[in-house]
Amino acid sequence: MGGLLITGDITSFGEEAGFEMAKEFIKELNRDLVRKFNAENIIICPGNHDLIRKDKNLDKGIPEKVWENPTSIKAYKEFYYSIYSLNPNQYLACGRKLLMPCGRTVEIASLNSLILQQYKDFEGHGFLSGEQLEYVAEQMGWKNNEQTSSIRMVMMHHHYLPACFIEQVDVTKPSSVVYDSEHLMQWLTKYNVRFLLHGHKHQSFIKKIINFDSNNETVDVNQSKELYVIGMGGTGASKCDNKFATLTFKFNEIVVRYFRIHADNIESDKCIQTIHIPL
Repeated sequence: MGGLLITGDITSFGEEAGFEMAKEFIKELNRDLVRKFNAENIIICPGNHDLIRKDKNLDKGIPEKVWENPTSIKAYKEFYYSIYSLNPNQYLACGRKLLMPCGRTVEIASLNSLILQQYKDFEGHGFLSGEQLEYVAEQMGWKNNEQTSSIRMVMMHHHYLPACFIEQVDVTKPSSVVYDSEHLMQWLTKYNVRFLLHGHKHQSFIKKIINFDSNNETVDVNQSKELYVIGMGGTGASKCDNKFATLTFKFNEIVVRYFRIHADNIESDKCIQTIHIPL
């Protein structure tokens, strides 16, 4: 069984036209597939361009919680409904449990990293909130603390680690690495999440993090937990490579393949990098 993961920025500035194009894109993908993409195997999360962030109150210094504003999320909510035939929950989060051909079960939780209030000149920066994390853990059944052989993955839009070789310096805008990153890391470790996927920077990116409980007086790094952070690439941004990634699940490893897309058909899409991650 396959699936489609969309890590946000489906449109730009919350425009309905972009979401309509995304619907057509999914239909186009399905034309050549025997096992179709549908509500059971599509997982999405919102990106900072998917919600309407400009509001007259911003110029007055009044903050706005765009993810709670019905006008701001209207187009995203309709796109969500077109896939799942359900309205999104209060956090715009979702999750799925999939059985792979190799026999492995994969549990994927999708987070909304747009929880911050939005101010003028401070828009779309990453934050998750403890309330959302606890809600997702409850809904995914992770709070039962049962031993599981499932592969647990989390996806969000904003990046956890700096993904650029050199970040553009702009003193008026902070980096969009999530502000509650250590809270997120402790949460991922607690629930044995092995993979964290993200979009946002249009960069193919992979790093391994070794984490342990820093509250213990004695730490054995050999007992630490490993987590992989994977930037899935991106398409449609100017001055960036158009890339997407595939994840192939085998019993003892996950294979990540990055593909470069050529929009003008001067060359066929091709795999430019393959990474093998042991399980």
